[in-house]
Amino acid sequence: MESEKTYFYPVLSDYDFGWFRLSGPGLANCMFVAARAYILSRRENAGYISPTWTKLSPGTFLRREKFLINWESADSKKSDCCLRENCAPAPGG
Repeated sequence: MESEKTYFYPVLSDYDFGWFRLSGPGLANCMFVAARAYILSRRENAGYISPTWTKLSPGTFLRREKFLINWESADSKKSDCCLRENCAPAPGG
């Protein structure tokens, strides 16, 4: 008789289609759920099934919101905002 193996799968959204999910919580909240499932799977010596991370939010398009991050310009241009001479000194230091 074969033994049944237990698996942990973190459910991140009610509308999960395998390759993407619709709506639901943001990335940080999903990471808490996924981390808890991963830790439980290791504690119980069970399998872990990775959740669907890709999220489509139709509300953003329906409300015609602008995207706050432009990945092309962030990758193509090197910003000097983080150079030490451009940063303000830390308070008390």
